[in-house]
Amino acid sequence: MAKQKDQGEKKELQEAVDEIKQRFGEGAIMKLKEVRAVDVDAIPTGSISLDLALGVLGIPRGRVVEVFGPESAGKTSLALHIIAEAQKQGGVGAFVDAEHALDPDYAKKIGVNVDDLLISQPDSGEQALQIVETLVRSAQVDVIVIDSVAALVPKAEIEGEAGEFQIGLQARLMSQACLAEDTELLDPLSGQTSLIKEIVEKRLPWHTLTYNTKKRKFIMSRVIDWLPQGERNCFEIKTKDGHVVNLTDDHLVLTLGGWKEVKNLTLEDCLTIPRKVSDLPPKYLGKKLTDDEIKIIAYIIGDGSCTHYQLTFANVDPEIIGDLNASLASLNCELYKKNYKAYSIRKNKNLPRGSYRSPAKELLRRQRVYGKKGPEKDIPSKIFKLSKEQLSVFISRLWSCDGHVDLSARAIIYSSTSLELIKQLQFLLLHFGIVSRWSQKKGSFPRPHPLYKLIIQGRQNIQVFANEIGLVGVKERKLKELVNAVWKSKVMPFQEVIPYQLVPTIKEAVYISGHTGQEISHLLGLYNRTSFPEFKPTRLRISREHLEKISNFIGNKGLKEVAEEGVYWSNIISISPIGKRKVYDLTVEDRPNFVANGVVVHNCRKLSGIIAKTKTVVIFLNQTRMKIGMLFGNPETTPGGLALKFYASVRIDLRRLAQIKKGDEIVGNRVRAKIVKNKVAPPFKTAEFDIYYNEGISYFADILNTGLKLELIKKAGSWLQYENTKLGQGMEGSKAFLKENSNVTEQIKKAIVGKTIS
Repeated sequence: MAKQKDQGEKKELQEAVDEIKQRFGEGAIMKLKEVRAVDVDAIPTGSISLDLALGVLGIPRGRVVEVFGPESAGKTSLALHIIAEAQKQGGVGAFVDAEHALDPDYAKKIGVNVDDLLISQPDSGEQALQIVETLVRSAQVDVIVIDSVAALVPKAEIEGEAGEFQIGLQARLMSQACLAEDTELLDPLSGQTSLIKEIVEKRLPWHTLTYNTKKRKFIMSRVIDWLPQGERNCFEIKTKDGHVVNLTDDHLVLTLGGWKEVKNLTLEDCLTIPRKVSDLPPKYLGKKLTDDEIKIIAYIIGDGSCTHYQLTFANVDPEIIGDLNASLASLNCELYKKNYKAYSIRKNKNLPRGSYRSPAKELLRRQRVYGKKGPEKDIPSKIFKLSKEQLSVFISRLWSCDGHVDLSARAIIYSSTSLELIKQLQFLLLHFGIVSRWSQKKGSFPRPHPLYKLIIQGRQNIQVFANEIGLVGVKERKLKELVNAVWKSKVMPFQEVIPYQLVPTIKEAVYISGHTGQEISHLLGLYNRTSFPEFKPTRLRISREHLEKISNFIGNKGLKEVAEEGVYWSNIISISPIGKRKVYDLTVEDRPNFVANGVVVHNCRKLSGIIAKTKTVVIFLNQTRMKIGMLFGNPETTPGGLALKFYASVRIDLRRLAQIKKGDEIVGNRVRAKIVKNKVAPPFKTAEFDIYYNEGISYFADILNTGLKLELIKKAGSWLQYENTKLGQGMEGSKAFLKENSNVTEQIKKAIVGKTIS
């Protein structure tokens, strides 16, 4: 009985371990006796003993590695050896020399091909990390070394006044920027909306919109990493069109002038907002719904009630009633009139009664529509995977129920007590390039729930809605009346206005092309002007249509791309501190940005995800420092804060043990490397090897010492012997023998690896 209980406990333990690995990835938990926890490719370090201590015979690819220790411990030498080994395998190495202290002659002696080595000497810490990110994204570099973290000086510290107190700048540089806990994200694949706090803490599988700056359009990307980052001071940014986003002062947001940190923003800047999103790739579309099923779902979400036993529908428009009845007929169901506007949905009379369920009810249950009250209503995830043509069928039926056309306000409005539904519908409209805004009206007796309105304004938006979506019944005729009406107002919708900051660029492009300002004025219908149009907020606004006409006239592709870009820009109206908030990080695949609260922001923790995807090794060299006033515990610390310790998959602590002398001359150091963190194999293993000033790590001495330790090489007096082969007298003689006999060296190396793994 006890034995069975032990087996049950072991099974439960293994299930717990499997769940941890599935949730947090391979290497999150392991047994110390495991030789190799994760199957990864590796780059040798140039030291066989260190390769064995790492457990995967080298530095794992696609990981962040931190090598730290006091000065002159051999950190740069080890990094250069790794680059040399990568180059021997046909790879490319890069060296970010933040210390400006790289010695090319020494690197050449170690074995680095300095002619092919990429080297950068950045001006600031931000520039260094941006260079690293660009190299990683190219997927063409195998090893990138940053020497060192201590020399990554933030730009604010370089440009600050002498004696100015800059606390924690470098730590924040390494930890990257964050978003506040109340930041909302929408999954374009499922249509769900959730706060970043919930996404990170529950590690929800999530997709998000990212902006492709080259193709100037939005695509869908997957979240591949989730990290809570404690509490930090945050700022609230509000835009003219009503968007609000809360983030840290060092977070990057996309503006008209490019990426800017929050602390560098002014009220003259404009934030980037999605104007149009691309259709989903075919692989995400899945099994399609029929047009009749889409119509039934839309009508029931709009004017249906499915919270009780009966499924009912309330509407007085005969065209809507006929359209719904025709769709129900495809499911062997029909409308049964209860009074002048209320109908119940039943099975056809010719279907068997009793246990046979209504096909319409089953459809609504499958799509999770059935049983939801007004404030709980949302759009099923299946709808977000429809083609653009079927989306228009859904939106037109939904809007024909709870929407209306306001001729006096020149607007198309949809009303609902569900904010989730309003936000989902707002996103679906972006597939057609229709930008809308929503407003809230507080609830009052007898309706306590607030009422939300989604508003479409602007002649172009309404024209697109009428042409590509449309309505059903009486509301369709009102929509046509609105489209054909005489629009006296010249007010442009916010998404069609081009910011005035672009006017100097437009003027320059016009004059470079050889045209005059008078020609542009006449092109835009301003025949009285003899100079360039006077675009000013109080006089004349420049629209996308204006910009497209100008770009076609002067033949400028750049301006035409701006006019057709899938974004618009909204002016910032306020930037205010909101105190400390819990903040969170996400890593998004493919692109270094995503949409949060409707605003394009930079990917928070951008390096780790793309490093894993491109299989690049990024090595941070770091120096140890001494804490002041420490009475107990280890007084040592490393620059850069705590972030790098968590991001690194491998951390190697290098210490100088002793000096190597030749007579009275010091020719090198004996070094110990301790693997203090290892996510790919068991940690806490150590390795000792020699580093000589004129050659770096002594590869042959390392093989001999490791062979002696494993008792593969025997020592007879002063002679060293491997099997029946005498290697030489003493360490120097044996090293000379191995240099001349590479086949024996390979045999010893294979024997060392084989015995260690076995």
